[in-house]
Amino acid sequence: MTRPFRGASALLVSAIAMGTIASTAVAGPPSDRQVLATAPPGASLTVGDIDAARDTVAVVWHEQRDAGPRSFLRFGDDDGSFGPPEALGGTRNAVDPRVAICEFLWTSVTRKTRSGPRVIVETWTSPAPKLFEPYSLRNLGHGKKADIACRDSRVAVAWFDTSRSPAHLMLRTWVLTDACADPCDLDYEVDLGRAAPGRGVSVAIGSKRIYVSWMRDTALRFRSFTLPTGSVDPTPNPAVTLADDPAVRQPYLAAQGRRAVLAHQSGGDTVLRSSRDHGATFDGPFAVWQAPCTDCEAGSRPTGADMSGSHTVVEAFGGTFPDDTAAESRFVDAADYRVWRTVTSRDDARQVGALVVRQEGVAILEAWDDGFRDVTRHRLRYQETSLP
Repeated sequence: MTRPFRGASALLVSAIAMGTIASTAVAGPPSDRQVLATAPPGASLTVGDIDAARDTVAVVWHEQRDAGPRSFLRFGDDDGSFGPPEALGGTRNAVDPRVAICEFLWTSVTRKTRSGPRVIVETWTSPAPKLFEPYSLRNLGHGKKADIACRDSRVAVAWFDTSRSPAHLMLRTWVLTDACADPCDLDYEVDLGRAAPGRGVSVAIGSKRIYVSWMRDTALRFRSFTLPTGSVDPTPNPAVTLADDPAVRQPYLAAQGRRAVLAHQSGGDTVLRSSRDHGATFDGPFAVWQAPCTDCEAGSRPTGADMSGSHTVVEAFGGTFPDDTAAESRFVDAADYRVWRTVTSRDDARQVGALVVRQEGVAILEAWDDGFRDVTRHRLRYQETSLP
């Protein structure tokens, strides 16, 4: 049996190949840590998601308060300055925030209502460099635990429709342009069938396809949709089962160009599968963070994935009972996939991360909360670390 996970890590991989060798510290000096939010007295704070594009970074989180849950967004730039918190979802009853940045900034939350949970998507436009403001809010209908991704002016949202039993996974995508106002007649929605809300869903967009991964009972499912060249619907490709195991859960996708990666939990291990052909085939699974034993209360699971250039980052957290082992961020150089190199390490935290490539090199942007610690005021922290 795997115990509740402790600790947090970002595991960085170059060219999507992995080994299992001891780690060596190589990360560049981190920027100063910032506290982006402090929960009110008696409230808890949980980091939700992070994304970055060009010189902009956005972080979302939710706070469980006495008056109900609330979700927030803060966005900043590459010099480390952040604007004030922005409330998400149009109400205090908003949880499970996610964020994506491309030509626009997109957020999704689950809004709790008397008639059941609903998925709310907000669009934020950028009237000036490094500035975003609310543009539109869309209610996608009954559901919860959405994930969101975007590329250029296209957005894709996957969520669990809980208005039926068992729940079904829904995917909606649309393009936001001057010729396609909100609501947009280029909306495309598809029912992907039965799904397990408690076992995770992830969506990503590559150069030519939308990717979705979810759990149907014990099966890890994957499906891609070829993007149109004109104003027509995406073309669905056959769904495939990548694994069928009760111990598999929590998929996290990332995509860039023709490459895609899928990180997920497998028993007490965090593993990754990689594709170089727009998701047509996958290699792996490769071990990212292996449990130290098979018959002890230990393990890890991913909390996110991202790609930039030739690099991939997998965020995870885990630990070993009774010792709370330090979680690590690891980097693999493309010249030798067997040598792990430490990037960051944090105890008793949950974190998410994003990769950016700048003129001066690659950096990992991380946000984390200290909700596992016995503290009276939970805090959301942020830090940028340059990579060699």
